[in-house]
Amino acid sequence: MVPRRLFASRTADWSRPWLAEGPFTGYPRVFGLPWAFVAHTDSYLDPDILRRFIAAYQRVQPLTIGELWAVAITLRIVLIENLRRLTGQITAGRVARADADALAVRLLATGGARTALETDIAARPAAPLSELFAAQLARRLALRSMR
Repeated sequence: MVPRRLFASRTADWSRPWLAEGPFTGYPRVFGLPWAFVAHTDSYLDPDILRRFIAAYQRVQPLTIGELWAVAITLRIVLIENLRRLTGQITAGRVARADADALAVRLLATGGARTALETDIAARPAAPLSELFAAQLARRLALRSMR
């Protein structure tokens, strides 16, 4: 999430609309609009769709001229934040698949499956396994049984 300190203090300008509820409570209203746009379009940026999205938003709650000017920079911030979030998910997925591959190698080693499984269970936290880990492990074990 973008740090609140990047936005001017609420006490500096009481005329600026702030969000009073939801996940962006305390952020400028103009931050919520690009976030909703990116979420609804899955980061697909089309100027015509953005224009229609803003027009639809303004039918419910008109934006100030300052907010309209801020949409472009705020949209950039939101897109970068979304990219950061996605790269975190990709990295976590790679780690989970590599972990599953390593366990599959140990399980498929001749005569060491039970020991490898007991060691792995003892070393893992009690949290549920990720779906990516489970799918990769099942895939690796299924490929082995097909041989």
